[in-house]
Amino acid sequence: MKSTKLQDRFRGCLIAGAAGDALGYPVEFKRLRDIRQKYGEAGITAFSLFPGFEKAIVTDDTQMTLFTAAGLLACAENGKPGSEAAYIRHSYLAWLFTQEHTCQPHPFTGARDSDMPELPEEFANEPLMQIRWLFARRAPGNTCLSALKEGGSGTFFTPANDSKGCGGIMRTAPAGLYTDSAEEAFRIGAEAAAITHGHPLGYLSAGMFSFAVCKAAFTDLPFTDIAHEAMEAARKFADQYRLADKYIKTMDDLTGHALLLAKKPYDTDTEAIAELGEGWVGEEAYAIALYCALRYPHDLGKCLIAAVNHDGDSDSTGAIAGNLLGARLGASAIPSKFTDALEGVPDITEFADRLCALHAES
Repeated sequence: MKSTKLQDRFRGCLIAGAAGDALGYPVEFKRLRDIRQKYGEAGITAFSLFPGFEKAIVTDDTQMTLFTAAGLLACAENGKPGSEAAYIRHSYLAWLFTQEHTCQPHPFTGARDSDMPELPEEFANEPLMQIRWLFARRAPGNTCLSALKEGGSGTFFTPANDSKGCGGIMRTAPAGLYTDSAEEAFRIGAEAAAITHGHPLGYLSAGMFSFAVCKAAFTDLPFTDIAHEAMEAARKFADQYRLADKYIKTMDDLTGHALLLAKKPYDTDTEAIAELGEGWVGEEAYAIALYCALRYPHDLGKCLIAAVNHDGDSDSTGAIAGNLLGARLGASAIPSKFTDALEGVPDITEFADRLCALHAES
């Protein structure tokens, strides 16, 4: 694949993910009826800026996605293949510092800007720690915060907790860009999620998502084929780590249902998504994102709008759907209304390009 096309897809993955995140943030905790009451029958279809902010602001989903990317880049730069989880963990602890030492105003409390905090030595050379907008507390997940405060030492064999919340999956798209091996992307994405989310469905869904992002970015396979291949990879993973059959059945059922619903044009998106869940947990968030990518494989705008207009975790499902379809269609396919006012685009672009440089032709 030509480097320019790959670069466009990498940028598309991370920027469209941030766009879905920002689109869904204002309605994250709202029911669909309330979204429609405020924004009209079509729901929220364009950025809604919080008072006092000039940008459409992102949440912890985009923040942690960049910290995942930073961990992977550090692993590559230090020549430590197979040690990705250790570098990602360190990066997540740096993110935790940004949440405990904020300097940006809060969109709900209206707190004023403050000076950037002094960095501890262990994070002083982290490139993301120089970016002011990352020092903002944007509804971070309690599971991520608590697990990282306890050291972030969760693994498949020593789970940090029994959470399968979507805080594990929503940040793992960079695993699918780090390597062109979808199987490796699955492992890395699952390991990254397991750092904070110990339930098998919390990291299985993340592995499948990372696998799908990799296939979307590096191949031209239809999303239907990608979904089936991700499911097969999950079965092999479950066999390797001796996970109970019930977890694979859950993922298989939701994947199959998403594929079926995407083929039924007489159903509305909101009705279809309601059948898949609300996205608060990893397996439902993956299924919703997959449905939206299958439904609108050539239209990122419609995909993002569908992904956030429902009763559940709108910013996370918007981010995941944007990552997935953006990895296929590229940044050039993102409607300008979803980039012009988006927070952090230059920084997000830089990290997409740094990940892409790992695949530069020798």
